[in-house]
Amino acid sequence: MNEIETGFFPDRFAISAEGMGELNKDRFERLVYELIQNVFDEDSATVCSVSVYHYVESGARIVVRDDGAGFAEPRDAWQVNGPNPKRGMPEKRGMFNMGSQQAISAATEAKVVTVGYTIDFPADGGRIVRCNTRTSGTEVTMVMPWTSLEAEKLRQKLRFVRPPRHCRFLINGREVSHPEPIKVHEATLETVIQEGPGQAMRRTRRKTKIEILRPVGLDGKGRIFDQGMPIQVIDSCFDVNVMQKIPQNPNRDTVSESYLQDIYAEVLNAMHSEMERDEFSETWVRTAVEDNRISEDAARATVKNRLGDKAVLWSSNRNSNLEAIDQGFHIVHPRTMSKEERTHLQQRGGLESASARFGSNLGGEEDPYFKIVDVSDDPDKLAFEKWVKEMGRIIGVLVNVQFIHNTRSFHLADCTRSSAHPTMRFNLARLDDEFFTARDREQLGLVIHELGHAASLGDMAHGYGWGNACADVGAMIALEFAQRSKG
Repeated sequence: MNEIETGFFPDRFAISAEGMGELNKDRFERLVYELIQNVFDEDSATVCSVSVYHYVESGARIVVRDDGAGFAEPRDAWQVNGPNPKRGMPEKRGMFNMGSQQAISAATEAKVVTVGYTIDFPADGGRIVRCNTRTSGTEVTMVMPWTSLEAEKLRQKLRFVRPPRHCRFLINGREVSHPEPIKVHEATLETVIQEGPGQAMRRTRRKTKIEILRPVGLDGKGRIFDQGMPIQVIDSCFDVNVMQKIPQNPNRDTVSESYLQDIYAEVLNAMHSEMERDEFSETWVRTAVEDNRISEDAARATVKNRLGDKAVLWSSNRNSNLEAIDQGFHIVHPRTMSKEERTHLQQRGGLESASARFGSNLGGEEDPYFKIVDVSDDPDKLAFEKWVKEMGRIIGVLVNVQFIHNTRSFHLADCTRSSAHPTMRFNLARLDDEFFTARDREQLGLVIHELGHAASLGDMAHGYGWGNACADVGAMIALEFAQRSKG
């Protein structure tokens, strides 16, 4: 173990610049973002310029200049986590007071020239602090061990930065500007604030503005911004610029999932009338609808654009589902949505269940358009019933057969979803007496069709599962008939 100096030291801790540098060397644009946001936080600064050049012998040289009032505390150039008045200002980005120090720690060498002081961080370590006669502005120079490709990547990433209106932003002498927001939306969002010096940072909710814009990046991806500074790519077709301090990790590159869900909900609340129909099927909209803050207008727009004007939720009452299909409605199965999404689309979006829309007694004894027909004195239908039950026995189910008269339904037959004891009903309002005297392709096809519904647990939409079940049912019946013919 190396010997260490003993005695009293005024500071409790010491920071390893080398160790900090190792942790930050691959953060590239994040390190420069920290310097830029320091400029944007200064109301006195009217211009922020960043120069990025690459030299074969030394690497990337980055210079960040501004015309502001200079460092209020020059020791902030090297002191980590020092007191910071911006912790009590939700409209300022700063909080950790370690951004510029992280950037300098990753540099081969650096220099800070601010009002009254010049601080050198030479390549061989340490720092040199000197007085100067500068009266305005700050210039931070860093030499980074980056390749030309990494320097170019940095230049491209810097173009995502959205400067405040009071400050021009230039990259290698060229001004960067962005279009005005599509909409400015007001919302109450979580933030962090310090009530007074020496007090703990606490989370609170505060009303703020959200600027919503179409993405300007070539990748077309939406991003979330903390007052103009990019944080992360998000699963949205919009850029979202929050005009107050956003709770995030010390590296300032992620927000919590709950915060992001709140953002998605507020964006949908604000933009549902501006969105294209296909955008309502995107994952971020589903996440937004799950949030308690989703508005009634946004929920209704989601139902209309994603599901259409004629959609109802699947009901345990099969007759209501059949009636919905007869009326041209799309049946939405509850399993295609989360519980929260389904609840909000029902309560706020007006999405009804099939039974609520078409009545729980449809096809029941109280329905004037429906009745169960007694066929005990009809030998043709009794023989047909016996034949259907035999088809059920072949596939291993006990089929209950009913004959009904339902003038409201256009279906020839239907079958309940019970895979063990299904009830198959034949609609005499659509099938004449002659149908029940034959055992041909038409009759066998209809029975296989309905047994497929039972075998697929009532797949109403004639989907993939129902189709496979029909194939299995038909194969089992064909094999049974083939074996009988050989016997």
